[in-house]
Amino acid sequence: MTEPSWAKRNILLDQFGLQHCTVVDFGCGDRSVLNYQTFRQYTGLDRTAGADIQIDFDCDTIALSQHYDVGLVLGVLEYLKDPAAFVHAIKPFADRFIIMVLARAAPKSAWRQSFTQESLDTLLTAQWSNCKYIAAGGYVIADCTDHSTEII
Repeated sequence: MTEPSWAKRNILLDQFGLQHCTVVDFGCGDRSVLNYQTFRQYTGLDRTAGADIQIDFDCDTIALSQHYDVGLVLGVLEYLKDPAAFVHAIKPFADRFIIMVLARAAPKSAWRQSFTQESLDTLLTAQWSNCKYIAAGGYVIADCTDHSTEII
């Protein structure tokens, strides 16, 4: 089975109506999301040279001086030593989170973790009271908030 390109994940964000939002992108990579999406304000965090804030999520403490409307976590959880500690650490920085994983039963060689919708739900519902899921293009996408309004 051919797995979807990580670049294609950015198109899947169209359905979330983020164009008027302030967005923090945890694991922004080369900031390719900006080739597909427009946001009111964008800050990217990663250990890559192109990030607005350079950080290693496994080693460094996340410290932001701003609160955002939306936090993006697109293909990050698979690479982390402790995804539960990471989602706990990022929760204070945004009202809503869009979290995307490539659904696989077993991790790829560079991954430390793999997720199914069920295992992702177990991880995320420990932090947020309302997570809605969609499956698209090989991905599982969670839209998480503590608000009880319809989000997808």
